[in-house]
Amino acid sequence: MKKLLLGLLALGAVNLSATDKIKIGADPTIPPFTYEHASHIVGADVDIIDAIFKKLNLSYEIIPSSYNELCSELNKGTFDLAISFLGDDKHTQGCDHSVPYYEINNLYLKLENNPATTKEEMKGKKVGYDSEVDVNKETLEKIGAIPVGYTSYLKLFSDLQYKKIDFVFLHSAVSMPIIKENYNAFNEIDRKSFKMMKDFNISKKIQPFIVEQAQDSDVFYMVGKGKNADLLAKINKAITDMRESGEMEKILKKYDLE
Repeated sequence: MKKLLLGLLALGAVNLSATDKIKIGADPTIPPFTYEHASHIVGADVDIIDAIFKKLNLSYEIIPSSYNELCSELNKGTFDLAISFLGDDKHTQGCDHSVPYYEINNLYLKLENNPATTKEEMKGKKVGYDSEVDVNKETLEKIGAIPVGYTSYLKLFSDLQYKKIDFVFLHSAVSMPIIKENYNAFNEIDRKSFKMMKDFNISKKIQPFIVEQAQDSDVFYMVGKGKNADLLAKINKAITDMRESGEMEKILKKYDLE
């Protein structure tokens, strides 16, 4: 991270008084990291931030926003900090990032009765993926698979169960909770549908057969460009300490983020 002039630091710094609330922008549509429950934004990121701010003796408030707007709102001063499964992309590159607190893996998934063990066996096969992640389609095309994009995880996994597609290619943050049948972070309709599939024995066991580190795998928090350097430094230290002590892993495991 580039060194900032002291004058800029003074202008851009948050008053780290325990009596002032730090404003945190979050997208409430990104389970299990940030999602709505009982009219509150909850999730793995909220639990982590809560633990960090208790260590720093700071108070905060979470303000709902859109992932695509978080960086611009930080730079305008609407928020002091942003959370919500932030990765290195065009929507976050204009802001300063914390050290990573989680790294994403890509998982190739199949039904347990599928004997496939290699990518070669996926050639010419239909593979479902998240259509909002362009690099996933490119990855599948490179191995000769037939990419099938989805905007609904329920539809994606339902089609795998009914063998309308042969495999699923998805990152660990979404796939692991589903594999472990932890549907708490999904909206009520999807949660009930997943549970119904399980209760009526429609759901067949899903398992990963290839695990790879994702491109741009780091997940981090974010402040405006050249803003709130003191707060960011304190958050970086807290994240590092929590990872070393195992506290971070404990929180992530609560949401099946492994």
